[in-house]
Amino acid sequence: MALIARQKIRVYYYVAGIISMVFMATSMSVPYFLNLKREHEAKIEQLSQSIISEKKRHLSDVINRTILEIEFIRKDVAREYGGICSEVCSVLAASRAWKEQDQVGPLSGLRKDDSSSTKQIVSGKISFVVYDTHSSRVVFSSRDVPAEKFSNTLPSSANDRELYPAIATNISSEGFNIYVFVSRDNAEDIVKSRVKDLVRAVRLGDDGYIWINQIVNYDGGDDYAIRLVHPNLPQTEGLKLSTNMEDAHGNLPYKTELEGVKRNGDLYFDYYFKKMNTDQISHKLTYAKLYKPYNWVVATGVYLDDVDILVRNERMIMDETYDSQIKMLGFIVLGMFTISVASLVVFERQIDALISSYVGKIKENEESLRMEKEKVDKAFEQLKDVAYLDYLTGLWNRRAMYGRIAEEYSRCKRKNSTFVVVLGDIDHFKIINDTYGHDCGDLVLKQLSELMKCNIRIEDSVSRWGGEEFLVLGTSCEVGEGVALAEKLRIAVEGLKIDCCGKPLKITMTFGVSVFDAEKSIDETIKEADAFLYLGKRRTRNCVVSQNTLA
Repeated sequence: MALIARQKIRVYYYVAGIISMVFMATSMSVPYFLNLKREHEAKIEQLSQSIISEKKRHLSDVINRTILEIEFIRKDVAREYGGICSEVCSVLAASRAWKEQDQVGPLSGLRKDDSSSTKQIVSGKISFVVYDTHSSRVVFSSRDVPAEKFSNTLPSSANDRELYPAIATNISSEGFNIYVFVSRDNAEDIVKSRVKDLVRAVRLGDDGYIWINQIVNYDGGDDYAIRLVHPNLPQTEGLKLSTNMEDAHGNLPYKTELEGVKRNGDLYFDYYFKKMNTDQISHKLTYAKLYKPYNWVVATGVYLDDVDILVRNERMIMDETYDSQIKMLGFIVLGMFTISVASLVVFERQIDALISSYVGKIKENEESLRMEKEKVDKAFEQLKDVAYLDYLTGLWNRRAMYGRIAEEYSRCKRKNSTFVVVLGDIDHFKIINDTYGHDCGDLVLKQLSELMKCNIRIEDSVSRWGGEEFLVLGTSCEVGEGVALAEKLRIAVEGLKIDCCGKPLKITMTFGVSVFDAEKSIDETIKEADAFLYLGKRRTRNCVVSQNTLA
């Protein structure tokens, strides 16, 4: 009986010891690895969202800049044709060809004039009316002007910019009023033609572009819109679009787009679409914005292949680390179990001492795990550095610079001081890439980056804003100092000679300078510098434009 009792006690002893060891190993390892897994997934998600947020900011900047360019074109057309109307009006008043006619109709003698201004009448873009103030009637008009309608609305329509955005008048001594004008429909046709040419010419990287759809039915359906411009699918321009169209994964991108612009005026959405110049279908992120005056949806997008690849690679690295840690812990637990069983059998009296020894080993293993975790954390921090630095030039990227501007913005708000934003763009950079290759283009970007770092103050900051654009933050300075800084950079760039494939290459840049004040936000300050930059591009290039230079 005593032997049986001892055997039972021994069995209970070993079972209790084994159960305790299993419980301890489980309670220590399972919560740790569950938490480690959650941390890995959170870091991957954070990295993905950070990259996508940067892409969204880039897409909205492109579309907002395009819409600003459309507004510039509308103003340019009104100004250009206002001048042509004045010229045509003067020609009509001087020729008096209409005095030799006795009925309402086109001026046959004037139509033989080959001047650029009178050709506008023949082309149908510009219309004219001769009005007799004595008899209160229209005596002559171009073919596209309904005389009676114009006569009835004459007192108001001559100054109505909604009907006639470009108009000129001339009053003769005989009591004849000459009206020369461009109708709203003709002016908008000119604007739309120029916008289409602009959009077709724009390229954003290797597979980026801008497209425009015109909404004709806000209720949706098979003919809710017409495709105006699409550089990737030019053969579809002019065709009707349907909100029922599906992408390769069954999404309804046009329906999503229509509902978004109706609700908010703009939206981000994703779908699957064919890459430019290939048959590959890829995941695409798009930003679309409604340009209400024309019922245009102006949009651009970027493919998410790089994000998917980065996340997949990062998950593989983290999974490998996770698996290795699990295996290491498994070996540790197995070793502890073996040693513990042997110790229970052979050294029952020394169990306490052995357990203390094993606890020390566990702590060593925990330190090893902690060091592995630190390595993972360090690798993540390095990835964060990569996310804030431009890989080619080593300068800050747009995300990092935007954060620096936000800091300076807060400081200036507190101390009632100012700062300037200098936005520079390389002139004719596309020609450099097309002529000498992208390797030469990269060399130009690198050398310009080093030049800019050497020609700004130590307290200033410079970043690669995007493509061939650079942004310089001038702290604690007024607009005059900002213009001087931009001019210094412009002269330095102009004097830089780059050896590209044995050929000297001369580079110039155009700069826009905007100064912060209490009435403007960060985005408004940057947009103002961008507007000045593109104004300089339209003028002469290789110049500095600011509010001071415009004045």
